[in-house]
Amino acid sequence: MIKGEIDQLKDFLDDKTEKKKQSAITQSMAPGFNSNADGFDMDEDLINEVIDEEELVKLKEIKELKKQYRSAYKELRELRAEAKYTQTGIDNSKENLIKKFEEWYEDNFETEAEYKKRQAEISRIPNSNKATPANGVRFQSEPDDDIKSNDGEEKEGVDVDPSALAYIRSRKSVNKLNAARKDMLKV
Repeated sequence: MIKGEIDQLKDFLDDKTEKKKQSAITQSMAPGFNSNADGFDMDEDLINEVIDEEELVKLKEIKELKKQYRSAYKELRELRAEAKYTQTGIDNSKENLIKKFEEWYEDNFETEAEYKKRQAEISRIPNSNKATPANGVRFQSEPDDDIKSNDGEEKEGVDVDPSALAYIRSRKSVNKLNAARKDMLKV
């Protein structure tokens, strides 16, 4: 926007300068008459230095537009620096979040190696298929979380491994969602 205005003013001044040069060439071809000096010869250097009022106004406009351009460009650089600083902060925060999540996850859940070790210890114990306080929790089911036995009867208060419990709950949630989708499709 500002750059375009500066370019237009420069083009105008370049045209004026070109016209002055053309006039100087014409003057050199017809010595003794000068349209710039009302028909009297003047020093050529003096003619080139003289600028009219229109040129002066355009030069002042260019000067003001250049100040505005410098100011706008400085603000752009500052905003870019701020955006870069903010993006760096976001990236650092993401890395920190991931690091803290991984630490939290390691503190609250066992690793695959620990799980395999625990499973190996459990398999060495006779009758380890049954849930015990060491390898499982007593689960008091809610009415909609009842677990069915092999014969189709629902049981409450069944001993369930914690990881199995999470699987059972998520499986029931998925089943409910699928049933709701089927009901929506029927309508």
